[in-house]
Amino acid sequence: MHTHRPALVTLIALVGVLIALLLALLPREADAASIGLRMPAPAGTQWKAASGYNTATHLGVDPYALDLVRADGVPTAGTVVLAPISGTLGGGGTSQDCAWIRTPDVTVLICHIITDSTAVRNATVVQGQRLGVVAPEGQKGNNGLPHIHLAVNRGGSSGTSLPFDGDYLLDGVAFPATTAPNAYSGAPVVTSTNAAAPATPIVVAASLRGRIVSGVVQTQGLGLVMFGGGSNAELVNAAACGSTSATFWVTIGGRFVGYIPAALVPQVNAEWDATFPGGIPANTPMLVRCR
Repeated sequence: MHTHRPALVTLIALVGVLIALLLALLPREADAASIGLRMPAPAGTQWKAASGYNTATHLGVDPYALDLVRADGVPTAGTVVLAPISGTLGGGGTSQDCAWIRTPDVTVLICHIITDSTAVRNATVVQGQRLGVVAPEGQKGNNGLPHIHLAVNRGGSSGTSLPFDGDYLLDGVAFPATTAPNAYSGAPVVTSTNAAAPATPIVVAASLRGRIVSGVVQTQGLGLVMFGGGSNAELVNAAACGSTSATFWVTIGGRFVGYIPAALVPQVNAEWDATFPGGIPANTPMLVRCR
């Protein structure tokens, strides 16, 4: 009987090692004081990784990146994107599909989003500040799946990829480093605690607000006008051709961004809403069509 004891001890030790390895791969909850990054989305929304760690599209650049989608039954496209950490903004502007936030230690990359026109390079952002919205299917390089590509790098946006662990837990949940392919696909569900920072409202002179200050809205065809500033509702009212027949376009980064008041699907106007989150600035030139 004693001749089998060393083998039994070895077996128990191996089982212990396997259990430890499995536990290391399980996401860990952390107390609020140790949370490093917030989920880049409004508090209460729930998210999971459509793909995560060592996937074909991430290898060689950011193997520890997560592709995040809504897990609460709400469409991912059009979801407001918030800064997960405070720092200095890189990227941004509605012609870009990424924003990255630089801190003294790391850069946090947030991709496949429609960034707000106010999210400009070198601006200081605070955790919870609005950056834009998640792009609809087939836009901003998302390969047909609306999602947020989230990565943490040391040494710039193309630096060394870091796992969401230690100082960089994702809303209190750890995703430890692993070489397993797509290790965190579908699990766990992470609930955001990211409190939105107040949006900066657009200030418009009372004498201009809600008026077409230059140009003429044509009853047929396109008209080039300058809007005095205000809300979408004030723009529709100023055009005086009704919300069911008006369409508006502005140019951002050399391309057109449109607004259709009668659209029934919010994603249709997602880029417009991301461009003017606090209202339309004074003296904004645009094309108007009444039909």
